[in-house]
Amino acid sequence: AAAPPTDELLKLYKELHARTLAAAAANAWPDPSARTELARGLRRDKSGMLKPVRFASDGPLQCAAFLQAASGVVGFDDPIGLVAEARRLVFEPFVQELTRSLPPAARARVAAGVHWPSPSALHLVVTVFSEHPSLLDEKQQRRWRQVSEAQVERLGERLSAEALPPGTPAPMLLLHGYAITPDGSMIALFVPNNNSGGSITALRARLFASGVGVLGELNSRPKKLLHVSCGRLLDWPELEEAAASHAAQVVVRWSSCLARGELPQEDHLSVDCRRPWQAPTPPPGLGSVVSIREISLVRDVQWMFGEAQVYRRFELRTPRRHASHGRHETGV
Repeated sequence: AAAPPTDELLKLYKELHARTLAAAAANAWPDPSARTELARGLRRDKSGMLKPVRFASDGPLQCAAFLQAASGVVGFDDPIGLVAEARRLVFEPFVQELTRSLPPAARARVAAGVHWPSPSALHLVVTVFSEHPSLLDEKQQRRWRQVSEAQVERLGERLSAEALPPGTPAPMLLLHGYAITPDGSMIALFVPNNNSGGSITALRARLFASGVGVLGELNSRPKKLLHVSCGRLLDWPELEEAAASHAAQVVVRWSSCLARGELPQEDHLSVDCRRPWQAPTPPPGLGSVVSIREISLVRDVQWMFGEAQVYRRFELRTPRRHASHGRHETGV
């Protein structure tokens, strides 16, 4: 239940890049099994557009850190500004290059289905206590149990007393990089900053223990990564082999470069990222320090926090602002 240590996270991130590259190399990106999981939380509206589902009840219950609870940072207005810059310099160029590689009908469908979260929805998942049953596979659904509002109230009291009491130090995270996932999501990846702040690993362990103490076995899929979802491709059509190959080449180019901590050069369309005489172009904000200053106990009303019900907000103790080897520090 606890977050893995930094070395394990770096291993997971390397494996994530590798899975994306493997799917693309097989002309099978986005990965069909990963898309099946994503599709559980999507519905077509009256116009035929895929949208995150609204839950009539029992929306996912979790502790999350919303980026709107933020302070200023040198070079960026706040963490939301950092994500906006990542969208502008990393993910929008990727989507533009990807859609240009597609036939016209597929291009229009994919472009219309790009989901960019609103600033109020941007978040980092800390611990999930219960998923909505529609998001789980058949085996997981058999173990699912409803979490009542009375249980949520008791959970909030337990968190306040045991997991997040007043004075809990705010964990500090470092922005490690960016990734394109096998299901077509675009994410920012973080690792703990072990030099300052509280431990995200210990915090997740305490949240998990409090959840089990109130709810019993948790109705949730394990969340091992420390990430913020910056965007998603909600819709993806079946493609002819040639079109799938063109799209895969774009994914290989971008995923390979992001795995190396670089942006691909505009004039060099290969997995080398740049010509030999060109300096690497890093994505924005690498090494930025993010302080988790507040954690919310919250339910999704619309998946991906298009709408949310916040039960409690827990303020964390933030260490005095400091400069750390030229890194930027901000707060979540």
